[in-house]
Amino acid sequence: MAKTQLKGKGGGGGGGGGGAQKLLLLMFAAPLLFMLLPTLILLFFAMLPTSAAYMVERGPVRYGWICVGGLNFAGTAPYLLNLWFKGQNIENVFKILGDMLTLIIIYGASAFGWLLFVAVPPVVGVFMSLNAGRRVAKLRATQRRLVDTWGPEVAQTEDASIDLISNGAFGDD
Repeated sequence: MAKTQLKGKGGGGGGGGGGAQKLLLLMFAAPLLFMLLPTLILLFFAMLPTSAAYMVERGPVRYGWICVGGLNFAGTAPYLLNLWFKGQNIENVFKILGDMLTLIIIYGASAFGWLLFVAVPPVVGVFMSLNAGRRVAKLRATQRRLVDTWGPEVAQTEDASIDLISNGAFGDD
C-alpha cells in the first residue's frame, strides 16, 4: 500500500522526466547523426560480415561474431581513419567503398576472423589432448615408482578383486 502511495506522488515511480530526457537525447543525437553520416555509411557496409556472423551464429555462447568483428574492424580502421583525416564527406566514402582493393582487405580481414574461429578450437583441443596424455604417462611412471618402493600391495584397493597391477594400470599403453 505504501508503494502505491509513493508511486502516485512521484516518489518512486521513475516516470517523471522521461519525455524530457528523450527530447534532450533527440536534440543531441539528430545533429550528431548527420555529422557522422559518412562514418556510419562506411561502417555499415564494411561491417556487414560481422552482422551476418551475429545473425548466423547459434547456441548459448556466441563468440564467432566477436572474432569476426574484431578482425573486420581491424581491416576497416585504416580506411575509417583515412576518411576522418582526408575529409568526412559522402564523396570520400564512395571512393573508399568503390576501390576493389579496399573491399578485399576489409572483407578478407573478416574472412581471416572466420578462419581463426573455425581453426583455433581444434588446434587447442589437440594440444590439450597431447598435454593430458603426457600428464597420464607421468602419473603412471610415478605410480610404478611407488609400487617398486612400497610393493605391489599399494596398488590393490580395499576390494581385493580389483588389482591395479593385473588390470594393466601400470602397463605401457
